[in-house]
Amino acid sequence: IIVGVHSHPSVPVPDELSLSERSASATVAATGRAAREAYANAQSESARRARDAGLTDAVAVPVLVDSTLWGCLGVSGNEPGGLPGDTEQLLARFADLVSLALVNADAWSRLRREAATDGLTGLLNRRAFYERLEAERRRALRYERPLALAVFDLDGFKGLNDSRGHPAGDRALQTVAQAFTLQARAGDVVARLGGDEFAVIVP
Repeated sequence: IIVGVHSHPSVPVPDELSLSERSASATVAATGRAAREAYANAQSESARRARDAGLTDAVAVPVLVDSTLWGCLGVSGNEPGGLPGDTEQLLARFADLVSLALVNADAWSRLRREAATDGLTGLLNRRAFYERLEAERRRALRYERPLALAVFDLDGFKGLNDSRGHPAGDRALQTVAQAFTLQARAGDVVARLGGDEFAVIVP
């Protein structure tokens, strides 16, 4: 993934980057390490476009997420002497901030998902279900469309837990949840309300 913040209109960020080119970004993608490229003698098409735009060189650094290469950040310069010697170091600090932001965004997304999901079945939990039910109720009233709600539990579930143990009960709940998910239409909302109680919102 190339993250481009571009300000030079005559050097567009490519949709794809050929790893066969010896550009700074391609070197980062191949090695996972910072790289510098001088455009003066480079033969690649991207280097030619950069020269035509008056650019002299480029530096690219990796963006690592959990020690895995996620992408790269790169800068190009147009000074005759090239980019300063500490450009890699400064850009690497910025890449660290980008990495931290990505990790935080992923963690926040995961927390939101986990807060709305039943850990055993993967269905919506009770709190998320009631929030969604209220939203669907309002939508049904606004557009004067029918809305159905089915709430049910599993007959004999306590007996299954007592005779076969909780792992068997958990497997039963997961099997039922999977069956609901497979049968639900795209707009249906399936949830586990708790215990052996399930609900389906059917717009």
